[in-house]
Amino acid sequence: MEDNCSNRLQASSVRINLFLHPSHHKRYELAYKSGYFSLGPWGASLPEPIVLSDQSALSVGFTNDNRKGRGWTVETQAGLSDSLISADWGTRLLGLKVKIGASASSNGEITGFVDGERKITATVRGGVSVSAEWEGGIIMRLRLVPQILS
Repeated sequence: MEDNCSNRLQASSVRINLFLHPSHHKRYELAYKSGYFSLGPWGASLPEPIVLSDQSALSVGFTNDNRKGRGWTVETQAGLSDSLISADWGTRLLGLKVKIGASASSNGEITGFVDGERKITATVRGGVSVSAEWEGGIIMRLRLVPQILS
């Protein structure tokens, strides 16, 4: 019983985000994720597969956007088990917010996506997203998001 309690208390990692906004249209992000760790006996009995499922990583990103819905983001992440670089570009096209992006990781995974979203009614937004992995599959997601009126 004591080991399970210790594991539950330990089974979370620390994430620190630092956002800098030098202007209304530019945003910098620095994020650090500690991964699982143990302090003395606290968390020492955590099973190895769980410990290895969330390892330490540091990411740095830059976003440039404007009020018309156009912009881009570039991010790089360095971690103990995997590193990656990703980029996306967004614009408005025929009343839709469209975003196109891709990422590549050090473990050989290459992913691309296309995302579209628009207002359906005064209180509901809808969207569709399609992502594809080089050696994986294709995933399509549909979403409806209710808007809260204030």
